Amino acid sequence: MQKKFIGLMAIMLLSMITTGGLWAQINLPGGNLESPQSAATLGRIRSWADDFIRVDSYKNPKFDKWFGFTSFAAVPNNPTGMAGMGFGTKAGDAYISALYRGNAWVGRASNDYSERSLDFFGDPGNPNMRTFPLYGIDPATNIATNTNQNTVAVLIGVADMGFRLAYRQSFQSFKGSDIAVTDPISGDPEFYKDYRTGYGQLEPQLIWGMSKDLLPNGLRPYAGVSFQFNRNYMRVDEYNSTTTSDGETIEYSRNYLSPQFNIATGAYTLFNQNGFRFTAEIEYELNMDLYNNEFNYLDGTTLRTDSVKGLNYGGRISEESYLNNLITPMLTGSWTKDNLALRLRINLPVVFRSEESAEVTLNAAQNRDGDYEKTSTFIFAPDLRLVAQWRIVPKIALNMGGRITANNLNIQTISGASYTNGNEDQYSSYTRKVFGFNNSGGRVFTQLNAGFTINATDNFWFELSSGISNNAVSVFDPSGFFNHTNIMAGLKF
Repeated sequence: MQKKFIGLMAIMLLSMITTGGLWAQINLPGGNLESPQSAATLGRIRSWADDFIRVDSYKNPKFDKWFGFTSFAAVPNNPTGMAGMGFGTKAGDAYISALYRGNAWVGRASNDYSERSLDFFGDPGNPNMRTFPLYGIDPATNIATNTNQNTVAVLIGVADMGFRLAYRQSFQSFKGSDIAVTDPISGDPEFYKDYRTGYGQLEPQLIWGMSKDLLPNGLRPYAGVSFQFNRNYMRVDEYNSTTTSDGETIEYSRNYLSPQFNIATGAYTLFNQNGFRFTAEIEYELNMDLYNNEFNYLDGTTLRTDSVKGLNYGGRISEESYLNNLITPMLTGSWTKDNLALRLRINLPVVFRSEESAEVTLNAAQNRDGDYEKTSTFIFAPDLRLVAQWRIVPKIALNMGGRITANNLNIQTISGASYTNGNEDQYSSYTRKVFGFNNSGGRVFTQLNAGFTINATDNFWFELSSGISNNAVSVFDPSGFFNHTNIMAGLKF
């Protein structure tokens, strides 16, 4: 009886921790909320905490009524880290799940001020005292330090298809009227009738995909579109020495829209025998940057406003364009026997990119004036991922993953010239050809991760990534064996 119980638990554990990992999928805005098991195995062996929000993998849920989890992960370049929560349930023949990832209100820049009685352009010996909110740090400079980021997603699965709507925000804005800001150089207050600035990103996304193979050997196509609104602007209406305003001026405006379109075939099985399965898949991604920013210029003594298909840096403008095509063939293999699961994946991404930048005159004509450059780039960046999962005992599994990235093949054609008010400067044109290999200082990059999956009961489990991460092997330090930077706990009923 005990052997049967152990065998049953082994089957339950293996089915739970080895499901998935055969298909790629479009990331959530800002990157996926990845389970520690998936993180340790570089996305090759996922848990239900990954599949519950994927349009291709929500079928056959690992619960009867509902499922939920919470997690925390340290995030590079974000000192607050990220918390996550997920929930999934069935509604008749439909499946519904929702996810949140972020740091709530933490990380938002705090624009502190003090109410001060200040001399508002008074005469010497006869100050014109008025009370203003005085900001010690320029709000535009301050909100650029914002590390707040939040993502929500909802998945609806019906009729063998999944639809996922997601939205991410890392944007913070400031708006003030009749304020004073301390000049960082002179220390004197500057007075504004109106002050508006914003910095960060807003990104909605919609993904569709099949959750059932179209052919006996596979193919689960999926497609997606996202729009990343990048905001970085400052507009002010400053008081002058006559205590009247000069009208709104655009200090800078570096906004742009980055739409992204994805389409993929899903995996097709080429070989499946004796527990080994080998599949192939291809994905295409198109992304671009679209620009339209306003700027001010003087027409005689009149301040006018126009727009440029590029960036306004404040005092100078440029026309910009960016187009990136990414084609990624993928080969994957999987083998499972008894308490051991092995996975491999070979990514063969190819990039075709076109970029163009031209400084132009700060007026309505917008003639080329300064540097112009156009770059065409081809990149081939293969990488190999080898992962393993070993069930040490029926309820505990060790997850390990290794990644090897060879030097990228990089071929570029760079051409340009300098201009003066629309005319190309003599002898300024050039064309350069670049052919070489580059990656991490011109070497092979390796990565090794580890973690654990622990099924405490039939209804409760938790996962963690620890120990070996990016080749650092230690015990108690920040990358140590007992220092867990990605932890998840979940319930299912």
